[in-house]
Amino acid sequence: MHRPPPAEGNDLEELLGEEPLPPLPLPSPNVHVWPDEKAAAFCALTPPLETFMVVPDEIRRDQFFHTARQDDMLIGYVSAIQDSGLIITLLAYDQGPRRDFDHLKLTGFCPVRQLPRYAAHGNALDAFQIGDKVRAFILDVHHSGRLILSMNPKAMNRDLYGDLKLGVISDEDLPLHFKKLQNLDGKTFEQCLESTPQFRNPDGLRVLCSRFGIPRASACSLLLSMSK
Repeated sequence: MHRPPPAEGNDLEELLGEEPLPPLPLPSPNVHVWPDEKAAAFCALTPPLETFMVVPDEIRRDQFFHTARQDDMLIGYVSAIQDSGLIITLLAYDQGPRRDFDHLKLTGFCPVRQLPRYAAHGNALDAFQIGDKVRAFILDVHHSGRLILSMNPKAMNRDLYGDLKLGVISDEDLPLHFKKLQNLDGKTFEQCLESTPQFRNPDGLRVLCSRFGIPRASACSLLLSMSK
């Protein structure tokens, strides 16, 4: 990519003939995971790109287990209740990577000791029913397909997720990109992108530069193309 050498006055707004704008408030540096709802206020949010690609399910499954990391937040539903814990069928990542894997029937196991405690229930398992949608994070993952989950708030990385609620959630708590995935109606990626009002939001460029650490003082050809 061509990048001209730094020079005095080589500012993106000046080159584009725009007035300099004040910086937008961004999350504190230690909170680097943005909820969909916050990102969607500035940038176009679409279903995952892989939704529109013809990738074999086996490859997508292997890729999930090779890229999943401890502390990643997931949304799923309770598909089985055992004496030792819950079997969770995964639906989507939450507040992190956006992937399309709900139809792959990926599952994880949440041990009883990693379930939240509710005062109204003596046994932690009694608080859950088959079909309940839940939020949990990855406690351990192995590329062979083993996935251990946790809903224990004391074990959650609060530097990443703050006071995010774990355990049973409602449909309103589902990630925005997952909701969009359920309402594609045959649209292509380009149609999804252009139908999002934030796609033409001029603040989107500034937010993306800030999030990715791209210096806007350099007239990078990529940034110029994005501005057009």
